[in-house]
Amino acid sequence: MRVTYCLNFEDYYDASQVRTAKARFLSRCALLAMAVLLGVRILRSAAVSIERNYLSLGAMVVLLVVLPEAVRRLNKLYLRYANTKASNPEAGKEISVDIQQHEIQVVGVPDRQEWSYFSNYSESAHAFILFRSNTIEAILPKRAFNRDSLSSFRQILKANIAPR
Repeated sequence: MRVTYCLNFEDYYDASQVRTAKARFLSRCALLAMAVLLGVRILRSAAVSIERNYLSLGAMVVLLVVLPEAVRRLNKLYLRYANTKASNPEAGKEISVDIQQHEIQVVGVPDRQEWSYFSNYSESAHAFILFRSNTIEAILPKRAFNRDSLSSFRQILKANIAPR
């Protein structure tokens, strides 16, 4: 089967979110643990006044809510810039990929990759992301597939590559 598509910044952002999901989860858990410890420390300290304790606790809660959202927005802005033609000449370029039972090949590129080249894959709501180690090797947006080819591609992936 052959699929043709153009990658946009949402595709790159989606792949980035999939790639960093575990790290984001661990950092949020660590941040929450630090916040709990700091909160307990603030509430148990012999501070000047109780209002100061609650003010410190409130500021910490605001940071817990605002900081992850700010990082997400900065990441999205960066990926939007990285997908402009000024910074990435490949942005917006049409890509055609031949997908077969035992290999995948970008049309116009002489190298064929056997499925064993990829260490694992992940499926998000909008794309399939193929990895080699922890590096994103290919992003295949689902919009490039029709309903039948989408299920066929899932079967090929499940038969040849471990899910992430």
